[in-house]
Amino acid sequence: MTFEFHPEARIEFIEAIVYYERCRKGLGVRLSREVYATINRVTRGPNAWPKISENTRRCLTRRFPYGVIYEVRQNDFGGDSPEYQQISGLEFRNVE
Repeated sequence: MTFEFHPEARIEFIEAIVYYERCRKGLGVRLSREVYATINRVTRGPNAWPKISENTRRCLTRRFPYGVIYEVRQNDFGGDSPEYQQISGLEFRNVE
């Protein structure tokens, strides 16, 4: 299963990394790793996380106050099996 960031989400993610890195050296790297670990959990089980609207779900990070909001879409190959779906439009949101 593949994923891509929504362009605004990518900017928000980078800004959060920079912010945390300024707070404490290495903290931005930890945030980045945590978000990618969350994305990995989503790609392994995209339907495991609660829906927040008809088409979107959210998986919270474990160590930071953020969530990955995503939508599972069929890719150009079609089909209903997981290998024919992709996670598209990831949004990175502060959940405070």
